[in-house]
Amino acid sequence: NYQRIAADHVAHWRETGLNPFQSPDALKQNEDMTVSLVAACTPAGGSILDVGCGMGDLLLRLGDDYVRTGIEIAAPYLEVARDRGLTVLDEDVESLAYWDDVPGQVFDTVVATDILEHVLALNAAVRGLLHVTKPGGYIVVRVPNMEPVSWLDEHNLGYQFVHVRVLDEGTLRVLFGKIFGCEIIDTRLLGNSLHCVCRKPC
Repeated sequence: NYQRIAADHVAHWRETGLNPFQSPDALKQNEDMTVSLVAACTPAGGSILDVGCGMGDLLLRLGDDYVRTGIEIAAPYLEVARDRGLTVLDEDVESLAYWDDVPGQVFDTVVATDILEHVLALNAAVRGLLHVTKPGGYIVVRVPNMEPVSWLDEHNLGYQFVHVRVLDEGTLRVLFGKIFGCEIIDTRLLGNSLHCVCRKPC
């Protein structure tokens, strides 16, 4: 299902240069905010992991001031990101809690944009994000705010599913703060996108 979504995305992007699922203005505003929040959290020369990095757009925008790595499960996205010269690994966020085969791979900042609404095992995904974040490091999450999952059927996109849950600020505060013990540093709502910045306990 996700491989089909990625293939359609990449095909549309190669033809038009655009994302078929988000308007260019909204996408730029969201990524501007994500870049700003990540830069505020990450020391110069620090390490960043982009979880579900897609074609690597965010990693490219963050630039060479950081040590950048991405993970992704969709082959069409991996191909584009690697063609762009990015370090991107074929890994699943829900399995990151067991990611011990790459020495030293814990990061100053871990980014997960437009990911948590897709995953089937939400707690496993958050556990994975924490596993690869340094003690005292930051997790920057972006999700659609209160977006109903029914839009898939309404738009007849032909996928089995796209988003599998509705998220909001309260949900993220409970999930990261109360359940997983992180400090909630900041939340930002822009349009229908919500950012949440968390700090992992030391």
